[in-house]
This record gives sequence, structure tokens and C-alpha cells, in this order.
Amino acid sequence: MQAAISAGMEVPVKIDPNDPKRVAVQWDAQKASIAAAGGSTAAALHGLDQTYGGAANAAMEQAMKNLRDGTQGATPPTTFAPDVQTRIAQLDELKQAGLIDEQQYQAKKQKLIDQL
Repeated sequence: MQAAISAGMEVPVKIDPNDPKRVAVQWDAQKASIAAAGGSTAAALHGLDQTYGGAANAAMEQAMKNLRDGTQGATPPTTFAPDVQTRIAQLDELKQAGLIDEQQYQAKKQKLIDQL
């Protein structure tokens, strides 16, 4: 392994269009993303936060409420998408790493802003 990877991290990859089973990790871009996050530990913690984003705590609170209320119904888990500011920062990292050009960056950025 050439760079740290943990749950929740977005890992830049290339997929062979002629053989989708062939996948190559963009290690230089991964290293740049880790450096931008403040190092391996900070990147791993951020990835874990993005993965779980309070979902485990929310599920436990709902389960406790169900017990108090006497209901047996389980609430489906909630997933959280990264906020727009985080997504724009990720787009910037892709642009800086040369994985997307300025036009792609601006188009994706505008789509994120339009979601607000």
C-alpha cells in the first residue's frame, strides 16, 4: 500500500472502460488528499466521521426511545452525505491533483451550489 486508506475515505481510481474489473488506485492523488487533510491520522478520522456521521448514535437513541415507548419497530439507519463545503474542497483536491480540469471543476461546483 502506498498511502493510507480507511473506512469513509474517497479513494481516487481509474477504471479500464474495456475491462471494468481492472481498477487502478490513483496513489499520488490519494497522498495529496491525505496531505491536504492534515496527515494520515486526520484523514482517517475524517473518513470515519464521514462514514458514520452520528448514525450509530442516532440509531442507539432511537432504539432506546423504542424501548421506553414500548414499540418494537426499528427505524431504518440514516446516512449522511458530506456537506457542500466538504464536497467543494474534495473537488478542489481533484483539480489540484490534475484528475479533473477547470471546466469540470466549475460544472460540478455549480451543481453542488444549486443543491443549497
